[in-house]
Amino acid sequence: MKTLGTKLFCYITLFISIFFSFLFYEHYQISNRNITELLGQQAHLALNFEIAVRKYVGDKIRPVMYRLVGKEEFIPETMSTSFVACEVFNEVKKEFPDMILKFSSDNPRNPNNQASPEELKIIRFFNRNPTVTTWSGIVTIAGKKYMARFNARRMEESCLHCHGVPEHAPASLIKRYGDKAGFHRPLGEVIALDTVAIPLQIVEKNVWNDFRDNLLILAGGILILIITIYFVVQRLITRRLLSISEHFSQSAAKDNDIFIAPLDQSGDDEISLLASNFNKLTKSQHDMYLSLQEEIHTSTKINEQLQTEMEERKKLEEKLRQSQKMEAIGTLAGGIAHDFNNILTPILGYSELLNLSTADNSPQKTKILEIVKASKRAKELIRQILTFSRQGEHKFQQIQLQTITKEALKLLRSSIPTSIEIKQRINPNCSLVMADPTQIHQILMNLCTNAYHAMRETGGTLGVSLDEVIISEGDYVENIALIPGKYVKLEVSDTGVGMDKETQQRIFDPYFTTKKKGEGTGLGLAVVHGIVKGHNGHITVYSEPGHGAVFHIYFPTIEAAAEAFESNIKDLHIPPGHNERILIVDDETSIVEVNRDILENLDYHVTSFTDSQAALNEFRDNPDGYDLVITDLTMPHLTGIDLTREIMAIRPDLPVILCTGHSEFLNKEGAMAIGIREYAMKPITIANLARIVRRVLDEGQTAAPR
Repeated sequence: MKTLGTKLFCYITLFISIFFSFLFYEHYQISNRNITELLGQQAHLALNFEIAVRKYVGDKIRPVMYRLVGKEEFIPETMSTSFVACEVFNEVKKEFPDMILKFSSDNPRNPNNQASPEELKIIRFFNRNPTVTTWSGIVTIAGKKYMARFNARRMEESCLHCHGVPEHAPASLIKRYGDKAGFHRPLGEVIALDTVAIPLQIVEKNVWNDFRDNLLILAGGILILIITIYFVVQRLITRRLLSISEHFSQSAAKDNDIFIAPLDQSGDDEISLLASNFNKLTKSQHDMYLSLQEEIHTSTKINEQLQTEMEERKKLEEKLRQSQKMEAIGTLAGGIAHDFNNILTPILGYSELLNLSTADNSPQKTKILEIVKASKRAKELIRQILTFSRQGEHKFQQIQLQTITKEALKLLRSSIPTSIEIKQRINPNCSLVMADPTQIHQILMNLCTNAYHAMRETGGTLGVSLDEVIISEGDYVENIALIPGKYVKLEVSDTGVGMDKETQQRIFDPYFTTKKKGEGTGLGLAVVHGIVKGHNGHITVYSEPGHGAVFHIYFPTIEAAAEAFESNIKDLHIPPGHNERILIVDDETSIVEVNRDILENLDYHVTSFTDSQAALNEFRDNPDGYDLVITDLTMPHLTGIDLTREIMAIRPDLPVILCTGHSEFLNKEGAMAIGIREYAMKPITIANLARIVRRVLDEGQTAAPR
């Protein structure tokens, strides 16, 4: 029994030691975090002070100096926010020499402000994350830990005067720093980095010293407590436990009695309570059967839970199969689009050539224009197919939603039964929006098709309205998370079966659908939601069971006038050539012939090949005989990429235009990265081909005249 008391004493002692050690360690960590947060706040205040100095110089002092010395003079000591900020940093560092207060750039005018490798990493981080302006945390600089805060200074409109092109900069600035460093910075790029870093070494040393002193005090207190506990255990616990042990031994000697005799529970301490609870335990042995029944019930619940999880797994597998099927359909659609674009190219090209060569009063003019119009509609259809296959590039442009809405409703009218009435209320004076026409068309088709499905059994009214609204700060509500301003609101409503609140909360989830199996994938509204968010817009829905549904979509407007938009559409000027020599390479004979006819009619000298290897051999024999190369992407023997690399290895200055009906592995950015001047999607209209060729040739002459 003495051994048991000793063990109990040891366990209690160990527990107390661990508890107080953990408690003190947490105190140390909290103190360290508090001091670190305090240093972070100090760094934040220092950085805000520097930003305030910059703002005061830029907003107050610089305009006054420009009025005094003129736009052509620039005095850094009073007009440069960076110069003044550096001077402020230098004054602060006199009082706090251990702090790092620095202004740096990857292309500074002052060599002392050249960014270190660590700062270059921070600059690249901000460039990869254009929405992030500040970052703070613990960093290691020159082998020492600092609490640092970095502020990204991005290129803005107000910076163009001094950091745009040298021709627009003040003469005194060019004279002082030259015309190389600090110029040609694009808007949005990080041009400078403000750094405030406070060393942690001294703070950590003070925290550790406090921790050591408190630890010694704690150790002494624990030692006194352990000695006290030892005597308490020996006096108050060990004897009582010995008595209980003897009672158990006596009860065990009674072979015919399966129940243990009750323990003596006199007294009011914890051991007496233990004896009382033990007596209750022995008395409840007859409840063992009920306990077993409860365990059986619990096992049944577990089995039901496992069955539910299996059903969920089957649903996930079904969604995976559906996703794989959609991916296969997308791949097939991309292949169809490629072949159809190659077929469509000569149709569109020759029809436009006929249009140009036919007099306006000719009876064939209208028919030719219809062919051109149908070809362009087919071109847009191909772009929709590529968008569906997720392989087409989204083309954002200034558009009028009222035009696309009317076209979509015309298409829907022919596919929706007459039992459903279509009512439209479209404001013809809505402002322009920046959007992808194909995706807007997709939104309308999805919402209107869903409305039709909700009314196909009983009929009803499909309402589509378009109007311009202004959302002010007073109109802001929680479920319309929009910045106050002018918006074009698209409303699609139906008088169908409606939805309950639970359904409304899930309709934008991928693969969620209320339609029967085989009638929908559950992706329509999820795609609509993604498109609206991609246009910086917002979508809401209101519905009640039996009372239909109403969808509201808000698109932000742009400031450009509608008249300018119309003039851009009607601008069909076709720039002519100046007898430049062009090499055309495409494995489709019809495409080669139509492009040759178009360019020859524009006064270009054209040499064409349907064999890329033969074209390369010709170019090797006469590398200076061409001013431009137009090549297809997908060709046997040599692809357009391989041909371009071979040509540029011989003549790096020669511009190349890459044309393709569809590509899974190369987009415009990838083409530009290997030196291709222009990336064009087939089919190309005469006007677009002429403008692309003229622009590439003119840019090539400007960049590298021969």
